[in-house]
Amino acid sequence: MTTLKETLQADVVKHLKARSTNELTTVRNVLGEIERKELAGKERVELSDVEVIAVLKKQAASRREVAANYESLGRPEDAAQEISEAVIIEAYLPAALTEADVEAIVVDAIAQTGAESMRQMGDVMKIVTPAVAGRFDGSAVAALVKAKLA
Repeated sequence: MTTLKETLQADVVKHLKARSTNELTTVRNVLGEIERKELAGKERVELSDVEVIAVLKKQAASRREVAANYESLGRPEDAAQEISEAVIIEAYLPAALTEADVEAIVVDAIAQTGAESMRQMGDVMKIVTPAVAGRFDGSAVAALVKAKLA
């Protein structure tokens, strides 16, 4: 299974061959940000898919914020460019989970751990958190786990 970063790198080649400059520039910029994050510490680290998703979300949100600023300045063509880049970035994000999906994951995790009280919430969260990472609000997940264990 390929990582999200590998998918982005493969898409650079695809966009080069297709001569789609907007997509190519956007994906290269995102990969540059990922590379910057990997080199930020004393030693180079390889970002996990969850960390890459966080970078993608931040980049898309940044583009949308800049687009809103352009709109307020009366520059609709620049705003449209930023929105199109945000859409390209958001295409790489995993589909969001519904509350019913998360509830099913929580129930399954409770069954796996045999949790019966709030004392075992940490055990349940260790299973649930990676399963929903980046696809559902973490505080809402914790509230759902608390409700199920109460």
